[in-house]
Amino acid sequence: MEFCNQKKNYFLIKISTSDPGIYNQASTLKSFLRKDYNPGASLLVLVFLPENVDEILERFVKLFPGADIVETGLSPVPGTPGYEGLISEKISIISGLGGMMPKERQVLVKSFLSFGSGFHPTTRLCARLMERMFSGRMKDILDVGTGSGILALCAWRLGARRVLAVDTSFGAIKEAGSNIKANGASGSILVVHGSADCARPKGFDLVVANLTIGVMKGLAPSFPLLLRKGGHMILSGFVEKHKQLVLEKLESSEIIEEDELDGWKGVVLSEG
Repeated sequence: MEFCNQKKNYFLIKISTSDPGIYNQASTLKSFLRKDYNPGASLLVLVFLPENVDEILERFVKLFPGADIVETGLSPVPGTPGYEGLISEKISIISGLGGMMPKERQVLVKSFLSFGSGFHPTTRLCARLMERMFSGRMKDILDVGTGSGILALCAWRLGARRVLAVDTSFGAIKEAGSNIKANGASGSILVVHGSADCARPKGFDLVVANLTIGVMKGLAPSFPLLLRKGGHMILSGFVEKHKQLVLEKLESSEIIEEDELDGWKGVVLSEG
């Protein structure tokens, strides 16, 4: 097995499109290497050398202002079988290709359509905060905006008995279900099309949400209502300057830990 380290990562831009030809000009951007298209998922992946990624993304947005960007981040090139990369101190991600089977403390992820390759900073922040916070009493977990199902699978690997994974995207639900089945976790993780309103009030020990700032602001006020006494929230998907916007929606909650990675924030809150 090849262990994936930073030197072997590439900068990827995932775009949802049914017409990949309109992005042919992307090959003119600095550090461009190749493109891969998955017609079944209507997903185009552009691969770049990991050099000046902010500049690459800025120029891409100027060149294609209407692009439906699903995800950006550092990752092994899609279709590379046999890689393994740490997402936290104890859990690693392995390729969903090449016939690999997950072992203890491994999560197999195949992420084409949804957010959640495992290498985006916010995913890693949530995983490592979850790992630090996890205890034997955390039995029921809610993963809001599950994407590929990666954080739900991390919770399962850490010992959660039951995980409810919700997402408003049908594509994400299909992909998460496939990943959960491939990991042998179908008996512990339930995937549902919907959002936080699918969850039972006061039914969870931990709510995990890795969401864009706009979605987070809308959903955050409902999270404390879903927690049991002594429950916690792990939130990410926003940068430092937007952290206060999230906290304003959770006035009765207290930050007990926070972390930062590549400019992105992750926070752990308890309900006061």
